Amino acid sequence: ECKICGTKFESKKNHSKELCSDECRVKWGQKPEIIEKRLESTKKTIQEKYGVDHVWQVKEIHEKTIQNRDLDDIGSKISLKLNMKVYSLQTEQFVNASIQECWSFFSNPRNLQKITPSDMGFEITDFDEKSMYAGQIIQYKVSPLFGIKLGWMTVITVVKDQSYFVDEQRFGPYTLWHHKHYFEEKDNGVLMIDLIHYALPLGFLGRIMNTLVVKNKLKSIFDYRKIKVDELFNSK
Repeated sequence: ECKICGTKFESKKNHSKELCSDECRVKWGQKPEIIEKRLESTKKTIQEKYGVDHVWQVKEIHEKTIQNRDLDDIGSKISLKLNMKVYSLQTEQFVNASIQECWSFFSNPRNLQKITPSDMGFEITDFDEKSMYAGQIIQYKVSPLFGIKLGWMTVITVVKDQSYFVDEQRFGPYTLWHHKHYFEEKDNGVLMIDLIHYALPLGFLGRIMNTLVVKNKLKSIFDYRKIKVDELFNSK
């Protein structure tokens, strides 16, 4: 008979869990001992992965890592977990503007085209036109290599107003793309820091591609951006 409602089964076939319906299965899943078992499983997972006992502590670790910009630690952990080569790129540029002006410009995806090389074919295909927020999705068309047009979906995962934000690729040409943007207010302007972790598909072929093409391509993109930002903000 059903463990929840007591319904008698005509046959034990297809009732190996001794539950007669979806409704009873839901109720069984809500029993205290089942919930406790699931919580223990979750606790064990976060202990093994993060070395802490509670989910809220995981959030603290994530925020602390972002604030400390612990690049090498993140990269090594990602590589270890996913068994892939993770590369990093860091750039810094001083911007002769207020923190408000700087944030307003760089947190708006519409301005990306102004500082992206034209041969990238950058085009926004979906954007809700709202101020940046965690969970925001932006979709592009872009030609990163050989003029081949590809779709790219970005999710804004973390935002601290006028301080930093993080965008991550959900779908696109990279296996991993994690880009942190920092804005540090200085006496005469803003120090802008970009920290990127990325990984490529195709295993060792991806590593060869990075050495021969991708690494230099990314450098040229950010070199171009530096020139355009200088023209927009630093030539006044």
